[in-house]
Amino acid sequence: LRFLKDQTAMTTVTISAREERDYVPPEAPTLGSRLGMAWTNSLDRTTTFLQEGLVFFVGNAIVLVVWLAGLCIAWLVLKSVWKRLRRSAASA
Repeated sequence: LRFLKDQTAMTTVTISAREERDYVPPEAPTLGSRLGMAWTNSLDRTTTFLQEGLVFFVGNAIVLVVWLAGLCIAWLVLKSVWKRLRRSAASA
């Protein structure tokens, strides 16, 4: 604690300030400008989402193909098992 106290005792803080001439504060956005910004942001987000989705699918194409093939095989196996179970239940 003494070490930290000694370190903070030697700290120098520098603050600088300047005046801007002819400063005009920003105006509050109107409803029209807010709607325009919302529309632009929506388009930007949609575009980004679609681009990221495309990058994901291209980057994982091989994995997705393997999973799709596995799911198709599992579906065909389950379908044949289900048919056999229905046939055996119908004959009993």
